[in-house]
Amino acid sequence: MAGLHETLNSHGISEEELLRRSTRLERWLPEDRALSLARARLRKSGERGYAVAALPKPRTGRGIGRKHLRAALAGSRIPRIPRAKLERALADALRHRGVTDTRAERSAGALSPSNGGSAETRP
Repeated sequence: MAGLHETLNSHGISEEELLRRSTRLERWLPEDRALSLARARLRKSGERGYAVAALPKPRTGRGIGRKHLRAALAGSRIPRIPRAKLERALADALRHRGVTDTRAERSAGALSPSNGGSAETRP
């Protein structure tokens, strides 16, 4: 994924920084624990469908792994969920550096759907 490598180099973002940001963004928070508990109670009560109860999914609790990051930098396709985690970490790093339009960065080829990126991100 040459676009990703170029984006990281042009903005001075290291692999380690992306890993740290991903870990911080994906960390479980008290609201995630509450969501998990509410989903478990819903399952236990026998009701069907989280969408009916309007319960979103909690975070995974794990950031992107070094293996997936290196694969993305090498240009390989990575699975959907690690790709979304990578996008969130990259967008956070770019916002931290004052780049306000992170969608423009992605559309420039850093993480576009055609080369293994996804078009959607979680807030």
